Amino acid sequence: MNRGRYIVLEGPEGVGKTTQILELTRRLQAAGLPVRTLREPDSQSDLTARALRQLTQDPRYPMNTNTEVLLYNAARSQSLQVIKKSVEQGVICIVDRNYLTTLAIQYYGRGDVPDYETINKIIAFAVNGVEPDLCIVLDAPVQVLEEGEVGRAPVAPRRDLLGEGIQPSGIEYLAELEIFRPNQPSLVVPCAPDGLLDSNKLKSLLETALGGSKEAFVVELLRVQIKKAMPKPSLVEKPLQGADSSHAIKGKRQVAWGSKNGEAQIYTWEALQPGNTVEGCAILEGASSTFLVPENWKLTIDRFGNAQLFRR
Repeated sequence: MNRGRYIVLEGPEGVGKTTQILELTRRLQAAGLPVRTLREPDSQSDLTARALRQLTQDPRYPMNTNTEVLLYNAARSQSLQVIKKSVEQGVICIVDRNYLTTLAIQYYGRGDVPDYETINKIIAFAVNGVEPDLCIVLDAPVQVLEEGEVGRAPVAPRRDLLGEGIQPSGIEYLAELEIFRPNQPSLVVPCAPDGLLDSNKLKSLLETALGGSKEAFVVELLRVQIKKAMPKPSLVEKPLQGADSSHAIKGKRQVAWGSKNGEAQIYTWEALQPGNTVEGCAILEGASSTFLVPENWKLTIDRFGNAQLFRR
């Protein structure tokens, strides 16, 4: 199996990273290449990384820059393992941001952590050698960046859809904003799409929600509900290729369960063909899932690419 690629797009907010990620992903998928789009350092599919990053974004938990650096890099350590595994399985990972953001914001931007060497060591420990094959840094004039801030929120969900192979055309969405104020309960405010695209409408919406109050507040995008009409998928039947699955073997691994001798054969899920049979104990590793076939069980791939498990 050919190794995938780890590609990073970096740059300030509003520079157009998401637009370029959408376009690059579309073109690679059109060429028939396996692609995943991810956000660093929360990477969507790793719950630990996501929880750590959300903690840094929550105004209810104030923290100093040192704490931010440690938490961001803890999340980074988790998310990079997701990226590393996908790349090893032949997937092209297009990632929004990497550790350059930590240097730009927490070191150069804040200026209250003067020890560059220590921050660099923390980053290196978190990255653990998982470096991008290509890092593209985008930039633009300040005026363009300021204009790009409004309307940026609706684009991220579209990027996530495209990363799952769903074309983002014809979608409908409704956003919910959450307003935080000192010593008061948070407010959840529904927001129509045009409210995220027009700064005046967004300002009016927030002022109405706050009842004209002029006190300081923090607003965050809480969630985006997306609706899209999807065609019913049609099943594609493929000819059987025979029982031999040795072409999908990638090695062996020690296991704590499912094998008398404590060892399992490792298979690449995407490499298995209809008709292939896998005898347990075996582990099938895919781009987004891992399957275990215990000893005395047998797995067979049917004509539609489904896996069927049988006890021997």
